[in-house]
Amino acid sequence: MGGRVLADAINYAVACVGPGAIGGTLGAHLARAGHDVTLVDTVDAHVDAINRDGIRITGPVAEFTQRVPAFTASTLAGVGDTVILATKAHHTSAAVRALHPHLSDAGCVVSAQNGRSLCLLGSPFIRPIGLVQ
Repeated sequence: MGGRVLADAINYAVACVGPGAIGGTLGAHLARAGHDVTLVDTVDAHVDAINRDGIRITGPVAEFTQRVPAFTASTLAGVGDTVILATKAHHTSAAVRALHPHLSDAGCVVSAQNGRSLCLLGSPFIRPIGLVQ
């Protein structure tokens, strides 16, 4: 359950953390455009469903199903260059702590949260370079 545990670490370009309405849409569209994307969620059943069925996008712009590898933070191995943080605000701190080991030294975190992400600014793992509100 909860995705597959990797025997060998993988490297990926983008990890979308919180693949719900925002993160799932961003991750699916980026993967569809050919980017190397990994989805990360806390719910084993959601991870299993994404790995089994792909992620289904429906809306006014496009309708498609995209295959994207999904993991829980505990089954993810390797590092990535970009983390798109799309969790609910009250999950931000735990998500940042869990993903910190998987962010490359030169990597960045992009908040795509619905609301302000000011709680990121107090994180010892995040070095803010700008905030767009």
